[in-house]
Order: sequence, then C-alpha cells, then structure tokens
Amino acid sequence: MKILGLDIGGANIKTAFSGVDGLIHGSCYLPIWERKHELKPFLRKVVDEFKPERVALTMTAELSDAFINKREGVNFILESVDECFNGGVLVLSTDGVFISPEEARREYMKVASANWVAISQYAAQRYDSGVLVDVGSTTTDIIPFSDGLLVPEARTDLERLQSSELLYTGALRTNLAAIADSVPVRGVETGVSSEFFALTADIYRILGDITECDYMCDTPDGRGKSIRECMARIARVVCADTLMLDEEEIRGIACYLRDRQLDRVKGGIEKIAGSRGLDKAFICGIGSFIAEKAASKAGLEIHRLEMNTASAMVNLLMR
Repeated sequence: MKILGLDIGGANIKTAFSGVDGLIHGSCYLPIWERKHELKPFLRKVVDEFKPERVALTMTAELSDAFINKREGVNFILESVDECFNGGVLVLSTDGVFISPEEARREYMKVASANWVAISQYAAQRYDSGVLVDVGSTTTDIIPFSDGLLVPEARTDLERLQSSELLYTGALRTNLAAIADSVPVRGVETGVSSEFFALTADIYRILGDITECDYMCDTPDGRGKSIRECMARIARVVCADTLMLDEEEIRGIACYLRDRQLDRVKGGIEKIAGSRGLDKAFICGIGSFIAEKAASKAGLEIHRLEMNTASAMVNLLMR
C-alpha cells in the first residue's frame, strides 16, 4: 500500500512516502502564521506527485497564532487534508493510536501537537527502553520509554512544558534573547537585547554545525545566510555590529550561547532519564548534534535514529 506520512508543523511540513524503492523523504518551509492559504495548494501538489492510498497525519501548526485557538487550528488542518486527499486519512493521537478525522474533530486535544508520539513510539517498539531526544528547528522533545512502552508524565504541550518533556528551544528558530539574559564581551558581562535580532541558526551556521541549505527558515533581518551575515545578526544581539566586534569576539558570543542551550537540554535529559533510571539516549532531528552533545554530557549512551516524524508514522502503519 502507498502510504504518505504527513507532519504539518507551524514552520515546516515533513513528508515521507513508501515508494517501491523505500521511503522518500521531504521537508518544506511553510510558515502557517503567514501563509496558511498555501497549505491546500501544497497538499494538492503532494497528491499529484505521490498519489497515496492512505495518509498518516500529525500536526503542531494548530498552535500557530493564525488561529484563534487549537480547535480552530485542528479543524482547519483536518479540513485541508481531508479535502485534498479525499479519504484514507488517519490521524495520530497522543494515546499512540491512529484515529479517523471525524474522531479527531470531536477529540481535537488528542491530536493537537501529537507529533512527539510518532518517533518515540517507533523507538519504544524497536529498542525497548531509553529516552528519545528529538531536537527540531524550534523545540526539543525528551520522551522516556520503558519495556517497549511510552511512559511520559504529560500529554499536552502545556503539561509537557511543565514536566520538561518539551523544551521550547531548537536548532534554527530560537531567538537568542530567549537563551541568556547576558553574555561576556571583552571580559564584561553584557546584557542581551530582547529584540528579534538573531536565531540559533545563526550560531550553528558560523560554528559549522549546519550548512546554508540547513538554514531552513527566514532570517530575522531578511538578509542572506552567509557566515558574514550571520555574524552581523549575532553582533546586533548586544547592540553592536561587525565594525565594533571582530570575528573572534562574535564567535565567543556564539559559543557562550551554544553552551547555555546545551546546558538547558542537558538539564532536561538528566531530569527525565534520571527520574526513571534510563541510561540510553536515542537522538534525532535537524538538531541531533545538539542532542548528542547534551546527552553525552548527561552521561547517557548515544544511539542515532535516522528517522523523522513523517517516516516514523509510515513505519508504524506498516507494522
């Protein structure tokens, strides 16, 4: 059966199709808060290209401020997908089961931001026990599983933020002002501007962890994604520029903020894994390099998962 996995995020849409030559993966930057009207045309192109017989759907875009509340967002996404695929749609729930679009509309909170279930459930079924650390462009999921079952403390995003199973920090889209209140510059503790001047993508671009192609989001100033342009944005975080700070000083700011982000992810991993006696980390996501360093600092054994949410859903449906 031709199965399409579809993860509709607020910023990115991930796809995975079970073709004759294995899974075909895709990712498209589509910021729902600005361009929700482009969702249906995008989905129609996917239908024309893959002609799937069944669609496995999950979402996080319902949280976007394009919608007045989650219910409106869930219904908009379900309507868009249902209309474009004309049946055969199953929606992943936070209970770890696929449900019909009709049930998803009635129980919209069960499918709102349920994408964390897909990879963690795949990992649980395959590897028995550990903690999944999925660092994406915007958020980090830290999901414990034991004896082949997911054992999270929370299910909704609100509860998951409270339990530290969801950290709102990621490899690309996190505002640097959200990582630290101050940074050292020339030996002086220097306050950070809370303006939207630079992103974590700028840090990891100049430190060599991502390429220009990996920088899959808009830049805060609308300029390019070269090393020099990324440095200019980082300098602006302390109300400076590349005439005031040299490359070494800007790299110093980047390294400091990288380390503070690593500390936060490490703290979440230690809390979740330590409370359940888990010693293995299964890492994935565009920020897997962050997950690997943080989990290693936390003392966990590292295992890489070459999997995204969309492909995990296809694997779960094919089992």
